[in-house]
Amino acid sequence: MWLFLFAVSLSVSAETDIYTELIIQSAEEGHAPAQYGLAMKYDQGDGVAQNYEAAAKWYRRASHQGHTDATFELGMYYLMGRGVLESASLGWLLIEKAASEGHLKAQLLTGLGYGIAEKYKEAFKWMSKAAERGDPIAQERLGRMYALGKGVVKDYVQAYKWYNLAAAGGNEEAAKVRDLTLAELMTPQQIAQAQRLSRTWVAQVQKDAGSHPRGTGSGFYISEVGGVVTNYHVIGGCSKVTVNGASAKIQFSDKANDLALLLGPPSTNVAPLANEKLRLGETVIAIGYPLAGLLGTRRQATSGDISALTGPGDDSRFLQISAPVNPGSSGGPLLDTRGRVVGIVSSKLNVIEIARTTGSLPENVNFAIKATVLRAFLDSNDVDYEVKKEGRRKAIVDLVEEAKGYTVLISCYK
Repeated sequence: MWLFLFAVSLSVSAETDIYTELIIQSAEEGHAPAQYGLAMKYDQGDGVAQNYEAAAKWYRRASHQGHTDATFELGMYYLMGRGVLESASLGWLLIEKAASEGHLKAQLLTGLGYGIAEKYKEAFKWMSKAAERGDPIAQERLGRMYALGKGVVKDYVQAYKWYNLAAAGGNEEAAKVRDLTLAELMTPQQIAQAQRLSRTWVAQVQKDAGSHPRGTGSGFYISEVGGVVTNYHVIGGCSKVTVNGASAKIQFSDKANDLALLLGPPSTNVAPLANEKLRLGETVIAIGYPLAGLLGTRRQATSGDISALTGPGDDSRFLQISAPVNPGSSGGPLLDTRGRVVGIVSSKLNVIEIARTTGSLPENVNFAIKATVLRAFLDSNDVDYEVKKEGRRKAIVDLVEEAKGYTVLISCYK
C-alpha cells in the first residue's frame, strides 16, 4: 500500500520511469488500485510500451479483487477483442457485473445493450439506474422508453420529465424532442406536472448529496466522456462534488495553478480551447453561476475586455479582465468572440481590502487563468481536448447560447 501512495506522490515531481517502477512493484504485491493504474499505463503506453495483453492481465487481477473500474475495462476489452480473445458474452457479463456494483457508464451500456437485444424490461431497469444518477444520455433514452411504451407503460408526463432533465444536462436532441414532438402530444396541465416532477427530482438529488452545498462554483466540459474543468479552490476540501446535481469524481488537481478536472456524466457538448496568443483589449465573455441561489440557478454571462496580460504581481499565468464576476463564477469559461476558451475565471480583487489601503474603490478588476496553463495541465495528465483555430466572430448572444451546452454548476458538499 505504501509503495503505491509513494508512487502517486512522485508522479508530479519525479521521472516517469521511477514512478512506473514503483507502480509495478506495488501491483505485483497485490495492491488493486496499483494493478488498475498499471493496466491503464499499458493500455495508453504511458511510461511503458503499449501492450494490450499486459493491460488485460492487470485489469483481470484488479477485477478479481473487486476493483469495479477494472471489471468494466476488462469487459470492454472482451467486447473489442483487445488483448484477449473477443467474447461478447463474457464482455457483457463483466460490464453488467460492474453495473451491479454501481459503475455509472456500465449501467448506461448495460441498458443500451439490453435495448439493442430488445429486452426492454431489463433495458428500462438499467437505464433508470443511470438516469437517476444524472446521466443525460440515460435520461434521454429513459424519456424515449416512456414516450414509446418500451419496457414500461407509455407515460408522456414521465417522458417529458426525463427529456427535460436530459436537456438541462446539455442533451440537445432531448430538448428538440421535448419541444417539437412531445409537447404537441400533451396538455398544458401535463407539461406543468412534468416540470414539477423535474424540479422535485433535482431537489431530491441535492438533498441526497448533503442537503445544502457548502459552496458553489462553475465549470465546463472539455471531453464527451465527462471531463469537467474547474478551479481547485471550488472543490478543494469537499467530501462530495456534483456537476449539475449529478455526482462527480475529482480526477486530477493542481493546487498551485488552481486547476482541477472532474469526471461527471458524459456530455455531447464540449468547449473548444484557443491556442493563439491573446491581445490586450480583446473582448471576452465570462459564463458561470455567480451567487447561485441568490441570483438563481441559471447561467449568467458578462462581457468586458482583457485589461492586462498578467495577473497580480505580474504573474504570467493570469489575465486581468474587466468582465464583472462574483463568487460562484470561479471555474467558468472565459470566451473570445470566436467561441473559444481563452481562460478560466479564477478570482476577483478584494475591493474591501483595497479600499481600506488606498481609500478608493476599484471597479471590475478580475482575473482568469490563461488557457495555455490549462492546456499544460491537461497535457500533463494525458487528457484529450479540442483546440479550435481562428474562425469567424460571432454575436455575444450566440456565444452565450452555445455555452449553455457545456457550462455547468459545480456544488461542493462537506
